[in-house]
Amino acid sequence: MDRMIQWPDRYASQALAAILLLGLLVRMVALLNLSNSVYHNFLLWDERLYHTWVTAIANGTFRSSAAYEMAPFPAYLNAFVYWLFSPDIFYIRVMNIVFGVLTCFLIYLIGKELVNCLTGLAACLIACLYKSPSSSTASFLLRHLWLWSSLPSPSGFSSAS
Repeated sequence: MDRMIQWPDRYASQALAAILLLGLLVRMVALLNLSNSVYHNFLLWDERLYHTWVTAIANGTFRSSAAYEMAPFPAYLNAFVYWLFSPDIFYIRVMNIVFGVLTCFLIYLIGKELVNCLTGLAACLIACLYKSPSSSTASFLLRHLWLWSSLPSPSGFSSAS
């Protein structure tokens, strides 16, 4: 029985790597399935507006005249990707896949910190296989970035006065 209890701690890094690889594969399959659909090159209304905005930022032609209608950080991050590679939606979808897998890793860390290593691995596995996050990472908008942009600073939570 002791060997069973020690298993998660002993093989946690290997199990975590396997789970994250599985999550990456699930998301890559979702991206491949999207490439076989009519939505591969067709952007929906909000995605098209966002793409136009991001392209203008990447080209240096965007000038803000009012408050942002959408969150600016994901737009500037996407514009950086467009500037680095090209204004092709595929690169944003790949970045979404990376953020989706990183979100699964963050869920593992939270589960490990709150309960134990086995809970973190189970939570990571559920997050990797859950349909909504794995399918939404193939879309244009950064649905996982909100989690990463709302993390506390490395020094911990700031205290409110």
